[in-house]
Amino acid sequence: MNTTESQRRVPAIRVLWLAAVAGVTAILVACGGGGGDGAATVTPASTGTTFSAPISGFGSVILNGVRIDDSAATVTLDDDNANGKDADLKLGMVIEVEGERDNGAKTGKASSIAGRSFVQGPISAINVAGNQLTVLGVVVTVTPGTVFDGANVSGLGSLALNGTVEIHGIPNATGSTLKATRVERIPATSEVRLTGTVQGAAAGTFTLNGITVQDPSVSLVNLPNGVTNGMLVRVKGTLTNPTTIVASKVRQVRLTPVLTEGRRLELEGVVTKLTSATDFEVNGVKVSVPATAATQGTPVLGARVEVEGTVVNGTLVASKVEVKNEAQEQDDAHELHGPIASLDKTQQTFTLRNGTIVVKWDSNTVFDNGSLPRRADDLVLGLKVQVKGKVTGNVVLATRIELDK
Repeated sequence: MNTTESQRRVPAIRVLWLAAVAGVTAILVACGGGGGDGAATVTPASTGTTFSAPISGFGSVILNGVRIDDSAATVTLDDDNANGKDADLKLGMVIEVEGERDNGAKTGKASSIAGRSFVQGPISAINVAGNQLTVLGVVVTVTPGTVFDGANVSGLGSLALNGTVEIHGIPNATGSTLKATRVERIPATSEVRLTGTVQGAAAGTFTLNGITVQDPSVSLVNLPNGVTNGMLVRVKGTLTNPTTIVASKVRQVRLTPVLTEGRRLELEGVVTKLTSATDFEVNGVKVSVPATAATQGTPVLGARVEVEGTVVNGTLVASKVEVKNEAQEQDDAHELHGPIASLDKTQQTFTLRNGTIVVKWDSNTVFDNGSLPRRADDLVLGLKVQVKGKVTGNVVLATRIELDK
């Protein structure tokens, strides 16, 4: 190395050395070290959080806009399948997630995911004009945001009496009515599942929503003293006639997660008891809304709400309350990430999540014009995209499509 070259490099080396020293100093200060009074503290990267809500998107699992990494999570579905996979999760399923939420960001990480349909069985009544159907005594209301799935199913009008459906949703306090978040037609089966409040309990029998449950040799779960009136239970069994189930399993359940003192909770449900806009219950969970909370809308009895906050003395002290407008689905209610699995430019559709979710675009869809795709012609198989949109029957109508970063 000649002298001139060496002289040119010295300032650069000195700059790198100073930058390194500055970085170390910053770390020491952030940790309260390196002298001083030690008052500086490190903000925790994440907070332990329980989530309970319908799935609103994928690319990990998305609940109410929070993107939750589920790559290391155990997945348990319908109580029996303890070896579930991410691929088993579907739009509109109501799930409970234990994990963490990143502070100051809409991301998190799941350690466990559990979900169960609320009712599975044959349709006994359909009222298309009234947006309702009845399954095993449960009156189910569909909304513009209800996800429909199954062969040749595009909405309530494509279902038929006696067809078998599996339904996820948000129930009232007793389980007699349900706001559907997902309705899927499945192949005909005599196996049914029903959640509800026990009535008429006697030796070997009880009723749920007017359906007689017989349990002569049933397996009881979380029921050391048997089944008694007022309990909320989930029944799995065989439908022997339109109003009788012979149970193979009866499990005591909750409509909401177990409350853990001091833990963050993000809960979506319906208002089951109302004292005031600052004092109400969501599926039996007491909610207190301080003046510092961010609120959107006014809670009323039966309204669907999203509440975020911390559990204090058995009460969810809210930091955020949002009353959902079920009459109109938000344009960006659903968010999807992933590679395009199939593409039909004639029908203006493509699929994501290995072909299980259909996305449709139209003249109102905005394409990102800062990078590909700038227009529909730029869509190709395998392109990783981010989609925001709303459910319309069994498709997601895209309001925005852009490159997934």
